[in-house]
Amino acid sequence: MADAVRYRFGAPGRVGVVLGMSLRQTVPIMVGVLWLTLMMVAGIPLLGAVGPLLGLAVSLGRWKRAPLYEVAVPGSNLAARRAVGTATWRRRRLPTSPIAAADLPAAMRGLEILGTEAVWQARTVSLAVVCDRQAGTLSIVLPVAGGGFPVASPAEQDGIVAAWGAALAPVARARCPISRITWQEWCHPVGVDGHRRFLATASRSHQHRAASADYARFLDEVGPFTVAHDVHLTLTADLRRVRGRRGVSAVETGIEMLVEEARQLAGRLEIGGFDVATPLSPGGLVEAVRWRSDPGRQASGRRSLAEAAGLGAGEWGPMAVEPNWFETRVDGSWHRSFA
Repeated sequence: MADAVRYRFGAPGRVGVVLGMSLRQTVPIMVGVLWLTLMMVAGIPLLGAVGPLLGLAVSLGRWKRAPLYEVAVPGSNLAARRAVGTATWRRRRLPTSPIAAADLPAAMRGLEILGTEAVWQARTVSLAVVCDRQAGTLSIVLPVAGGGFPVASPAEQDGIVAAWGAALAPVARARCPISRITWQEWCHPVGVDGHRRFLATASRSHQHRAASADYARFLDEVGPFTVAHDVHLTLTADLRRVRGRRGVSAVETGIEMLVEEARQLAGRLEIGGFDVATPLSPGGLVEAVRWRSDPGRQASGRRSLAEAAGLGAGEWGPMAVEPNWFETRVDGSWHRSFA
């Protein structure tokens, strides 16, 4: 039996500018040296000596376990916004469709959901295309699933990985309008409500009572660990790589090319043994963003006032965002990133 293929993912390489330090790490030292030079010309060498020392502190120091040169600018911005009381973003009005740019947090401004109809697997469906006007990109989201990987043999796992790579490889061709492919894996609890409903409808005869009690205790134990994995594959097209046609805008042409690329990618993934669903509709994309930005809302079954009023389709962004040093609060949920 052949040995399994091994994959090694090393740390991302960084190009060193001076003594192996990156450009961002070198800039504080250069600024400090420039300050020293200016102060010596002005006849104030003692004041100028502060520049190199401060530059070295910013370049080599750490603040709350993070390199100071990486967090100095965002940390200063966060401190300044807190000082003036603008750190926490809150929506000004109830969601409407479409939501105004002022009613979206800074990270989502410039994004717009465009609804379009296209033929997908011999039927006409409604698709959501995310348009980023500032970056000049269009994105479409495909739900993808592939089962059996954890329990497969090493050889079978190698085959699954190879099939995944073979499906993505054609997108890396020259002059392809697709500029980026990303996928997000969301692990969330699903509970055992279905099993409990089955248990409630099962026979309640005397000989089954002990088995039902054992099964109920088993559900109590495994319930918190019953999770599902949802994967969304996002294709992003660069409008600068799209050639417009006479009488047709670049956005319309880009949407057509993006849908066609998504259709071809879905076909290759299905040949490789993956399950690909229809691209998310505008309502499905809004729901995915809302659930993933505030997972506790789905777990508790809460509904917003906008949803109760029938305006749920326009609930594109959160109601409030509060950034902190180690985490960010989005509505009722906390988010944290690790490098």
